[in-house]
Amino acid sequence: MIVRSDGSIIGTVGGGALEAQIIEAARKVFETRKVTLRELMLVPGDQDRFGPACGGKVEVLMHYLDKEDPIQIHLYREIEAAAVDTKKSLLVTRLPADSEEGILEQVLVKSDGSTVGATQLITSEVEELLRSPGARWPSSVYLGGNQLIVEAVGNQGTIIIFGAGHIAQALAPLARKVGFRTVVIDDRQELANRDYFDTVDDIILLESFRNSFQNLEIDSNSYMIIATRAHQYDREVLAQALKTGAGYIGMIGSKTKRDTIFEDLLTAGYCLEDLERVHSPIGIKIGAEGPDEIAISIIAEVIQERAGQRRRNEVVDKK
Repeated sequence: MIVRSDGSIIGTVGGGALEAQIIEAARKVFETRKVTLRELMLVPGDQDRFGPACGGKVEVLMHYLDKEDPIQIHLYREIEAAAVDTKKSLLVTRLPADSEEGILEQVLVKSDGSTVGATQLITSEVEELLRSPGARWPSSVYLGGNQLIVEAVGNQGTIIIFGAGHIAQALAPLARKVGFRTVVIDDRQELANRDYFDTVDDIILLESFRNSFQNLEIDSNSYMIIATRAHQYDREVLAQALKTGAGYIGMIGSKTKRDTIFEDLLTAGYCLEDLERVHSPIGIKIGAEGPDEIAISIIAEVIQERAGQRRRNEVVDKK
C-alpha cells in the first residue's frame, strides 16, 4: 500500500481499523524518513481496535520513497518494466535489524541475471531462488544472517486465448484484473483488433490456425483457452497445444464435441496421457450461461490451476 503525504492511499493492506493504524503510523515515517518495522497485534473480539475474531499479529514494513532520489527512481522504473516481463525477476528486501534504520536495502535480480540496487544482498542462495520455480507471493527467508523478503516480479502467467469471439471479449478484461498477461489470437482482422480488445497485452492476427504457435514462447506459466469459431480450428489448435509445455490447456465445447476431437487425435497418434491434460468442457461448473458467466467460470478454473501450480512449486522449493 502506498500512503501519500496527505493520508490518501493506493492499494490496501486489509482495510478497517488495522489499515487506519498503519496510515497513522506512516505519518512518523514522513518525518523521520527511516525504515520502520512495526508489529501490530490483532486482538480477538476487540472491535474498537482491529476487528473481531482475528487474533495473531501483523508485521508491517514502512519506508519512505523520495521522488527526488535518482537511485530509487531507477530501481522502481526497473521494477515496473520487470512486472510486465513474461520471465521471473526477484525483488529482494532486507528487513531492518532494529525497529528503525536509515535506509532500505533492496535489489532487483532480473530474469537475465543482471541486478539493480543493493548488490551486496546477492548471494548464491538468492541466485538459487531465481532459478527455482518460486511462488507468486512474497516469502521471508534467512540468508547470511539477514531476514529477507523475496518477491517474484512478473511471470504471473500468460493467458493465450485462441478465438476473438464473444467468450474472448468477456474473458480478456477478467484475465487482466487477476494479474495475467493476456494474448488474443485469431485469423479475423475485423475482430482481432483494439476496438474489441483495448486492454490486452498483445493481439496476433494469423493467416491460418495451422500456424497458431509461431513466435509464441510457451512454458508452465502459459494458460491456453481454445475457443475458436469452429470445431476444426479448435482441433488444429489443440493438436499443436499438446506438443507444448503449457501449464493449462482448456477447450470450450460440449462433451460430445470433446469426445469427437479426442477420438480424432488418438487416431492421429496422440495418447490418453496427452488428452488428460485438457480441461474440457472448460471452466468450473457454476451453471454458467452466456459469454460473461462462461468467462467467469473459465477464469475461476485458471486461477484454481495457477494456485495449485504455486503450491506444487512451493513443495519443490522446500525439497
